[in-house]
Amino acid sequence: MSWDGETRAVAPKKAAPNPKKDLLALMQNADLWHSPEKAAYATIEIAGRVENIEVQSAGFKHWLRSLYFKTHNFSAPRSAVDDVQDQIEAMALFDHREHPVFRRVGFSGGALYIDLCNDAGQVVEVTSNNWTVTDRPAVRFIRSRHARALPVPEIDDSPNALGRLRQYINVATEDDFRLAVAWLIGAYAPEGPYPIAVITGEQGSAKSTVSRILRDLTDPSASLLRSQPRDERDMAIGAVNNRVLAFDNVSSVPQWQSDAFCRLATGGGFATRELHSDAEEIVLEAVRPIILNGITDLVRRPDLGERSIMITTRRLAESERLSERAFRAEYEKDRPYIFGALLDGLVSAMRKRDSVHLERLPRMADFAIWATAAEAGLGFEDRAIVRAFTANRDAAVRGEIENDDVATAVIRMIERRDDGIWEGSASSLLIELNQITGEAVQRLKGWPKTAAGLGQKMARLQPSLRAIGIDCEKGRAGKDGGRLWTIRQT
Repeated sequence: MSWDGETRAVAPKKAAPNPKKDLLALMQNADLWHSPEKAAYATIEIAGRVENIEVQSAGFKHWLRSLYFKTHNFSAPRSAVDDVQDQIEAMALFDHREHPVFRRVGFSGGALYIDLCNDAGQVVEVTSNNWTVTDRPAVRFIRSRHARALPVPEIDDSPNALGRLRQYINVATEDDFRLAVAWLIGAYAPEGPYPIAVITGEQGSAKSTVSRILRDLTDPSASLLRSQPRDERDMAIGAVNNRVLAFDNVSSVPQWQSDAFCRLATGGGFATRELHSDAEEIVLEAVRPIILNGITDLVRRPDLGERSIMITTRRLAESERLSERAFRAEYEKDRPYIFGALLDGLVSAMRKRDSVHLERLPRMADFAIWATAAEAGLGFEDRAIVRAFTANRDAAVRGEIENDDVATAVIRMIERRDDGIWEGSASSLLIELNQITGEAVQRLKGWPKTAAGLGQKMARLQPSLRAIGIDCEKGRAGKDGGRLWTIRQT
């Protein structure tokens, strides 16, 4: 009603903006789901490709804000985005299906899938018949922001397609090369255990370059090599965010790190406190392929040695050296064909792994069977890999024994006995070993100072000593109630 008495229409009030409601409306038809570990995910389109992204990640938050801005032409309040992010997480966890989640390598329905992590969203599907490139995998992959692309594979019809790789892997012997290829094939296995590639050699033998090539052909990243982790939490977080872990210029492997590498190679959890919480504990579980390189003997503990492949590099002559730029240019030309040759090996592994029977199963039996099944596709002669692996393991055991003062003392002790048998408590064994060794050895940090310490040491040495014909068993109880050790030469 106007002042002059005329009646005028009153415009209806606009509805107040409701960012939370609008954000949820945008997600109404979203593909939400959760992993068996109860992490919430959304399958969304980013830059024309489909990606699986964790709902509570910063990346999902940025995508949600961007989607809102494109739709409404103004930004959603930060508090609204945070609230909706929590609501979407709850929806994914309780209202939507569960799916396994994979990083770089996945397995489903008898097929192996390898995420190329390229902008086209392509993956390689490997079956027992062939390999193909597709953009519609039957599994759900996630990728870290540091992941880089594997090449789109190419076919090399020559009899020795892996010959392209040999020129970039500067190793001492053909057995070393076979073991490097076996490690590559093992890193693509659908499940662990995965052997640890331990690359050693003198200065100037291209250890880091070999490590980079192995990582680049399995799980390329913005940073191919990293320094040793400071603690278990760092190692666990690295394992959660990468398919392969590669550590450069390792000078020594302390006990806690050796134990952690063993758990990563064969499977195990890492318990740690949740961030910003004094009470909540989270357990990070992962099984991962690992690469270590260094100048000296890195593996001094038998349990780590049993899980490792020792690869020795040779020193390059001056005439063999290339600039990094020239080396990389040649390698990039061959990289798609090398990857294709490895995929041929994986097809063979998928086809033959259930029919492989090895007379002598090593510690990493599943890896040995998988690699042996791949030989036909790789162009290797039958059982070449397992022979190299067995010889490698035997040589490593001898090295571990020679470098361990307790093992050396046990050997000397048993060789002095006419019957080749010793029996007694850990306390008695410590006294006898102390009599065999000098004071200088007893003052060393690694020499056990107590019976309990010696018992733990003997338990770790059992596999290595058994491999050279000395059985060490902890059996019946002695007079003091403690278990007696029986050591005999077989």
